[in-house]
Amino acid sequence: MKKILASLLLGTVCMTSAYSAEPDCEAYRNGVKEYDSCHYASALDNFVEANKLFPENGYIYYYIGQIMYMANEYQKAFDYAIESLQYFKPEDAIASSDVYQFLGLMATNSSDEITDLSSEDTAKFYDSAVEIAPDYWKAYLERGTWYDIYRNEYSRSDADYLKAINLNAKEIEPYSRLIWSYEERGMYDEAEKICRMCIAADFEYPHHYDILSKLLLRKGQRDEARDTLWKAFMKSNGYYFQGMETVDAFPEEDQQWFINQIRSQAEAHPDQTYWKEYLE
Repeated sequence: MKKILASLLLGTVCMTSAYSAEPDCEAYRNGVKEYDSCHYASALDNFVEANKLFPENGYIYYYIGQIMYMANEYQKAFDYAIESLQYFKPEDAIASSDVYQFLGLMATNSSDEITDLSSEDTAKFYDSAVEIAPDYWKAYLERGTWYDIYRNEYSRSDADYLKAINLNAKEIEPYSRLIWSYEERGMYDEAEKICRMCIAADFEYPHHYDILSKLLLRKGQRDEARDTLWKAFMKSNGYYFQGMETVDAFPEEDQQWFINQIRSQAEAHPDQTYWKEYLE
């Protein structure tokens, strides 16, 4: 295992000519279906059967590794993940990157439980995830999260978050992570800029309107803050109880404005009972 791990970290393992795609068999398809439904015991049974038919398929080993991790079987999870990398072809770069991200997660959180693994390997795993799939937004997101939360290396995390956004402007999570990071560091102007970028990308997600409202209220821009928060309510078809916490941060005059707006919606849409729940 040490030799395999060293080769992986040095980028010298060659993928075999086994299978370059997800296996075409009922057991594998059922395993994925059960996994996505969080029925992990049944998923594992199906993947084990699929493995008998396709003993050199990286996708099967990767799924089994994830199930082992959720069962707190960290050594088995690590071994299956390492095994999976030996069977992926170059065209499976996205899958290989996902595995390296998974290894980075284990190196961060579970290194004490895994033989031959050190937390020092974490950066190498995340770097490998990026190197093997340099146009894959999620690889940058996960590496950026590690730099942000575990290393406080913000210049690196900011760059990775922004790269993830540039690679996939329609994926919401990189925006959310970067906004949260800026807020935690008191960089409110930067957080506002990313909020506006996110909203401009045509997301219907109300939470970013809520965050932007708080940032605007902090700057004393009450009218825009009020109108922005109301968009959060409307973007969620009114069902946004979290927004009431932000309403409480407004001056009493604006709180009354929200109450009047909610009352008007309740009268106009009696079938939408949640409007009335705000007023109770």
